[in-house]
Amino acid sequence: MSGITTRWGWFLGIAIGGTLSLSGNCANAQITPDSTLPNNSNVTQVGNTSVINGGTQAGSNLFHSFGKFSIPTGGTAFFNNATDIGNIFSRVTGGSVSNIDGLIKANGTANLFLINPNGIIFGRNASLNIGGSFLASTASSLKFADGFEFSATAPQTTPLLTVSVPIGLQYGGNPGRILNQSEANPDNATNSFRPPVGLQVQPGRTLALVGGDVSLDGGALTAPGGRVELGGVAGTGTIGLNVDSNNVFLGFPNDPAQVNIYSQKLSLSFPNNLAKADISAYKASIEANSIQLQGKQITLTGGSNIRATDSSYLWQPSITYVTSLEGGNIIINAEKLTVRDGSSVNAISWDSSVSGGKLTVTASDSVELSGTLNNQQSELRVANLPGNSSDNNEQLTISTKKLIIRDGAQVSYFSARNRAQGEGNLTINASDSIELTGISTERYQYIPFNDVSEDGRFISGIFSTVFNVGGIGSITVNTKELLIQDGARISASTFSIGKGGTLNINASDSIQLNGRSADGQVNSGLFATSTLSTAGSINIKTGQLNVQNGAEVTVSSKTGSAGNIEAVARSIQLDNQGKLTANSVTGAEGNIFLRVQDLLLLRRNSEISAVSGTPQAGGKGGNFQMDAKFILASENSDIVTNAFTGSGGNIAIRSQSIFGTQFRQQQTQESDIVATGQVTLNTPDVDPSRGLVELPINLVDISQQIDTSCNPNSSQTASSFFITGRGGLSRNPFEMLTSDAVLVDWVTLNPNTDNHNSPSVSTNLTNPTPERIVEATGWVINSKGEVILTANPPTTSSHGSWQNPVSCRSF
Repeated sequence: MSGITTRWGWFLGIAIGGTLSLSGNCANAQITPDSTLPNNSNVTQVGNTSVINGGTQAGSNLFHSFGKFSIPTGGTAFFNNATDIGNIFSRVTGGSVSNIDGLIKANGTANLFLINPNGIIFGRNASLNIGGSFLASTASSLKFADGFEFSATAPQTTPLLTVSVPIGLQYGGNPGRILNQSEANPDNATNSFRPPVGLQVQPGRTLALVGGDVSLDGGALTAPGGRVELGGVAGTGTIGLNVDSNNVFLGFPNDPAQVNIYSQKLSLSFPNNLAKADISAYKASIEANSIQLQGKQITLTGGSNIRATDSSYLWQPSITYVTSLEGGNIIINAEKLTVRDGSSVNAISWDSSVSGGKLTVTASDSVELSGTLNNQQSELRVANLPGNSSDNNEQLTISTKKLIIRDGAQVSYFSARNRAQGEGNLTINASDSIELTGISTERYQYIPFNDVSEDGRFISGIFSTVFNVGGIGSITVNTKELLIQDGARISASTFSIGKGGTLNINASDSIQLNGRSADGQVNSGLFATSTLSTAGSINIKTGQLNVQNGAEVTVSSKTGSAGNIEAVARSIQLDNQGKLTANSVTGAEGNIFLRVQDLLLLRRNSEISAVSGTPQAGGKGGNFQMDAKFILASENSDIVTNAFTGSGGNIAIRSQSIFGTQFRQQQTQESDIVATGQVTLNTPDVDPSRGLVELPINLVDISQQIDTSCNPNSSQTASSFFITGRGGLSRNPFEMLTSDAVLVDWVTLNPNTDNHNSPSVSTNLTNPTPERIVEATGWVINSKGEVILTANPPTTSSHGSWQNPVSCRSF
């Protein structure tokens, strides 16, 4: 399958990929009936066609039972049913895998069910020509509403088969796998604009593969205007099944293992006690109006694409497509979803008369997107195409524990539709963390959007891009920790007169915005931008916001007004050219509002700015308001609100203390607060009339503030320093304190005094003349080894040695 090589290739082709281990080699032609039915199946070979007659009919239901069921390359299995048959139920009881590399055909509009618990392989040439829906399953049996069970593992001859409808697929544990390699194409046509349709049902019908591990090795599944579902089942239980006329419904709850692919009105239900199996797709293509994928691990690789759309596709003009009442819808439920190597999942709305498409991903462990292939990035995307509409609300929702996007991969919303109302929304809920890293190594040359660098490299991240009058594609991110680095971004941009979308970023612990791309061309960060209208705003709530090494938080507009930046955090740190900016070229500048519980720190050429206009074009400056406990700025870091013409912005700051910066008329090489509007400072510890505290350029070296004369390693021996301690203090600082230490009273200078006795009280009422207190300038040690402080130490003494208090030695 050749790859799509245009930027809009994701509008024109879809594929799914994965690692596969089943063999696609088909066995010789073998369709052999068994003898388990009241009226057994009958197979007649006519050339390369196996004509299947007989079987047991019950009302509009027709039952077939086979010991073996395989179709060779170029062969056909023709179910020659009466046209009044609504459902054909076929089972394989012989214990061998079904290898299908030819055509399965039936009359009329009958739905066809193929059950083989040992496994089913659809080869490269496998195809379908049936009027109804098609379901292939490795279930052990089909369960019906009246209690009847059509079992492939315990077949029994039943006098009268049921006329009721099937209600479930029963799995008995360890089911076989399903592999699809089909690359069948209408009229055998092959080119990049007409990719294979593979297994295809008629417009508006359902195509379902439900088994153990489900793998697509370059295979395609197509249900134009219909529904495709893939389900991976590993345990024992029953999957709910509903059949309505020519449509099959398989209902998927939130916690089962399932996969859906292009098909309409098919529903599987996985109960809580049914284990999940893996689903993998490699170079695969899936197309339908509604798609569900449910499995333990779902992996799309090798340029695989899944696309849900509401109307016709360009390379199949001969098919009459059914336009649904809503855009393409995709539901993915898994423990882990991996989309890599240029694979993509797209929910697209072509018809402006229908409501927008929806993509919903629920992964209990993680979602990981990475890499590009042949100028196509790995992506999850919701989009609508040009047209007029009154109301289209596209939705892209991801709920997981950890989201990782790297190497040019993207999660995005794209709108090119004009509408009076309605708004697309992109919501990410990651309970633990979100990591966005880097840009792609491949280049793609065209007029770049917000998700591509100037030299054509895809930027990793989360994007909303709007090209319509109605505007607005908002992004909401809820997580514990958000890391954006090496050129990755979260961005909401509008390229028309419609208002730009808003970024709502909630990270309970921290937001880390760090650095640029490896080539230095793309800054990491949060962006809300506009070309022709008002840009959206950025709202941040977090514990700690760090913007460093060239990263930025920016709202900007070229010809309209910039949006606002509002951040609420415990602390905010801008370091090494970190920026918070609200800028406009010709319009009004946006505002910046910061509420910081503790510290706002600006270092090394960092900046908070709301600047509008150029020397050639005027503008109106935005306002800056901040409430922070402490503000510290150093190393040429500035707070600026300016306008080249018109009124400048105002600055209002409330803080207990401000360090390292002051108000100036213009920016300097120092840290400045510059505004062409009004400045209001509410700082209890600062007198604005006396200026702010300027931090010293040279910090104090604390090593020079310590007297080294008492160094334990000093060679001085002229003096001594004794520690007598008081209860429990060790003689040596390296000794451990012990729990049996006793309390010792203070040592007295008079050994004859009993320090346990109460002091004597004089009865003389005459007040003696107090002696003058003289400051001691040294001490002597008497003959008893006692220390005596003295104001006039002798130069020599027979009683002791003079001790200089500045020189001492510790023991």
